[in-house]
Amino acid sequence: MHNNTRSKTRTSKGSPFVIIPYERASCREFASYLLSMIRARSLRPSVCRLSAYLGVAILLHLTLAAPQSYCQMPSDVSSDLQANAYDLDPCQAKWSMLRTSQLKMPTLTKKLGLMPHYRNATSFLDQETAYCAMDSGRIIVRFTFREPIVELPRVVDPDSDAFDSSGILKDPSEFISIRGYFQKTTELSFDGTHFFNGIPENGKYPPTLLVYHRDHAIKNAIKQEMSEETTQKRWRHNYWHEAGFDVPTNEYDYVEPQISSLVLHLASLPHAKSDYELTTLAGESSEKVAISTDNGRHVFYLDPNLHRAVRRHEEYDQQNRLLSITTANDFRSIPNTKNLHLPFQINVQYFQWRRFPASPSKTALFESQYSLLSFEKASSTADEFVLNYKNQSGALVGDDRIATADQRETGLVNYTVPANPQDLDAAIQHAIDGTPFMPRELAMRSSRRRILLLVANGLIIVILGVIWYVRKSKQRT
Repeated sequence: MHNNTRSKTRTSKGSPFVIIPYERASCREFASYLLSMIRARSLRPSVCRLSAYLGVAILLHLTLAAPQSYCQMPSDVSSDLQANAYDLDPCQAKWSMLRTSQLKMPTLTKKLGLMPHYRNATSFLDQETAYCAMDSGRIIVRFTFREPIVELPRVVDPDSDAFDSSGILKDPSEFISIRGYFQKTTELSFDGTHFFNGIPENGKYPPTLLVYHRDHAIKNAIKQEMSEETTQKRWRHNYWHEAGFDVPTNEYDYVEPQISSLVLHLASLPHAKSDYELTTLAGESSEKVAISTDNGRHVFYLDPNLHRAVRRHEEYDQQNRLLSITTANDFRSIPNTKNLHLPFQINVQYFQWRRFPASPSKTALFESQYSLLSFEKASSTADEFVLNYKNQSGALVGDDRIATADQRETGLVNYTVPANPQDLDAAIQHAIDGTPFMPRELAMRSSRRRILLLVANGLIIVILGVIWYVRKSKQRT
């Protein structure tokens, strides 16, 4: 995470502007993946030859053709944005998020077409707290979120007469009722080599933990073609993104793990074009950076008095329709940094959420309010980035660090953490061998039962033998 943004910059000689080159990590990683598969002989000979040609072609393309995005902005702006991203590493931060809907739930449910899947519809009203630590390419984030528990006595046809002409249920209480709130914690971390994706015990379901190597995760991302759909952010709600930073939040981001400015990251995308101008925002001087990409347009308003902190971010789709507006407030200077200012309050208005509705609304549909609870420039120990569920009885664990994991189709050895910590090694060994595991207590109970059964059977045989002998003796007399 040192030195920089994901977009390395270079300044044209004699020019006050910086040109940001197109990132080529995806092609480079794909070529490396093909060559590693060839070396491992995990492909058929014909496929090997084709893969070799393809890999060489990609590498030649990377060497001879370096497409530029030609996104320009003053070099001092780029320098300040880079420095701000620099100052986030290392850090420890906590924030909260409250999201509300401007629509009535029945209307939302019908428009989404999710009446049979009511659980999904309720996720539009949630509350969340998060803890995040970052240090030299390592990161851990822990989310605790709260959602309403909704009961749906029966499924309603969205086209039935249960809805009025405006799409609102005539009698919502007949179909939807909130029975309480569901709370859940999720954890995601990267320790420099391995990802840890876990859900601690929440009283309803057993804990689960997946551990997989960075290379394994990147290969999966490559197989999914690294499209925008398949590399969606794993984080439910990302304060860093709303504050104007690009922080790794999914496996592919760790091809080159580093924190960068969101402005510079977008400006480095293929075919990106940017415009820069001086303007005002709420009566104060501001710098406007508009960036057009293949997926839409972003407009940022930077505050020159706060070391180019992002005060406002507008996102538009390819048809130039407004998708969201992010407004940052309550900026505070962060101690022990070059000149970092972070917003302690952020408001995000959504005019479209995950492509609902199909055409963005003219008015905001949802609103998220972020509050930065604490921020500290502090390092973290290496152990903090390693999730360990060995003391959580009943936890379901899938781990690729265990022997023979690479021979499994999933690349993981799966086992259940036993109640007795002394049985853990035996449980893992049985998982490696593919044999059922019986905890020590159950094994002892089973052994006692077998002994008692044998003794009982012996006594029965002896008694039957005595009875038979007595009867024979009487017959002879």
